[in-house]
Amino acid sequence: MNKNIFRAFAILLTLPLIILGYIGWFGPFLGGALFPNEVPIGHCLGVVVDHQNRIYLGEGFYGKIQVYDSEGNFLKGWPVDAAGGVFRMRLSDQNKLEVATVRTNRLLTYDANGQLLETKENVGRDLYDEWSQVDECKYQDREGNLYEYQNILTFPRVIKTSPTGHKSVIVSTSIRQWLFTGPFPAWLFGATGIGLMFFAFGNVIFSLKKN
Repeated sequence: MNKNIFRAFAILLTLPLIILGYIGWFGPFLGGALFPNEVPIGHCLGVVVDHQNRIYLGEGFYGKIQVYDSEGNFLKGWPVDAAGGVFRMRLSDQNKLEVATVRTNRLLTYDANGQLLETKENVGRDLYDEWSQVDECKYQDREGNLYEYQNILTFPRVIKTSPTGHKSVIVSTSIRQWLFTGPFPAWLFGATGIGLMFFAFGNVIFSLKKN
């Protein structure tokens, strides 16, 4: 009886886990439907803070840049024309966001609203290599505050450390976002669901043959 209950539980658990894994795997294609505004930050490609204390986060899995105010409230996000490849970010002397892409080999300049102001061809890869000399997921602003992306047990967040050492979480991940964060934990959910499916149905088939 206990085995039958366990098999039924495993079968019921299989479908939602596989769905979570499927969504995580195809996240970049389904992200617009699931997260029309803010996407989960699972793969950090950069943290930048401008002179108005707006925080820019580069998200690699979905290929987007997301902007937050100084309190961590989501303001805006937009896709980067990087052909699915990696990119790096920095703040220009004019307080604009510059993005160097590898696959398209471009330097893209945006304002805080995501408006593309300028595109320079055939310079992205060199700038990417140059900007990669520093930790892209740490940024120190003009006032000495350190902003750092951390992924603690796949719960991504941005932590601000003041010059006096005070730490505070500025950007955090909700449970809903965490469930669909790719590649992990969404892919892990999918793999677990597939494993349970083979285990449960394999046991059912084995029991039928045995009887």
